[in-house]
Amino acid sequence: MRFNFVLISGFSLASVVLAGRRPQFHPVGKQANDASDGVVWNENWAGAYLQKPNGTINSITGTFTVPGISGPNGAGAAAWVGIDGIACGVILQAGVVASITSTGPVYEAVWEWYPGPSGTFQGNFTVAAGDNIKVTVSASNATSGLATIQNLSNQQSTTQYLQSSHALCGQNAEWIVEAYALNDTIGFNIVPLANFSTVVFTDAQAGGQGNQIFGPLGTTIMGIQQNGQYLTNVSVTASSVVVKYV
Repeated sequence: MRFNFVLISGFSLASVVLAGRRPQFHPVGKQANDASDGVVWNENWAGAYLQKPNGTINSITGTFTVPGISGPNGAGAAAWVGIDGIACGVILQAGVVASITSTGPVYEAVWEWYPGPSGTFQGNFTVAAGDNIKVTVSASNATSGLATIQNLSNQQSTTQYLQSSHALCGQNAEWIVEAYALNDTIGFNIVPLANFSTVVFTDAQAGGQGNQIFGPLGTTIMGIQQNGQYLTNVSVTASSVVVKYV
């Protein structure tokens, strides 16, 4: 996602705690030189993505434990799953944003159909560090879909039905931890990545046309590099994506 939080997208709903500054998901940001290990290093995405022919991908799911975070005021991290964002400049995504404020960490459940604005899930849904969260994003067609988030720790669940004039291409599925961006008076600015320790996406699975099922094996690995520092380490198994802060 481009987190514009700009999760990225830009929040159409301003966060109370962020006082009008909008977290958003963004498509993958400016890339640094790729390392010899084959990791695609960039300034805001860490995780893994699938690349398939146009129109293949129509759903993605993943389960993770919301991490406790640490770092300076204004730092943050977002864990999400999404469709597209690599092959075309559109992303349908959902997950949890964690941000450090003057009073401590704050957690929000968010969705986005980039480049449209992002928003928070409505209804009786709460999220906190240590909660076990399952997120499913699915596309009914190229311009409509839904995002469902379940808190398996407190049995809460909510679904956001979405439509957009920005058509998905159905080529990518990704499991990502992101240094999201904030939309303020001077534009979109990527926040410092908070120390999130480890996020493990389990039961990681993407669906495709003709009831195809794809796991993380064979994905492309992405890592975050900011100010010359490598900040993440990523590994995958047949059913999981492990993202570590280093």
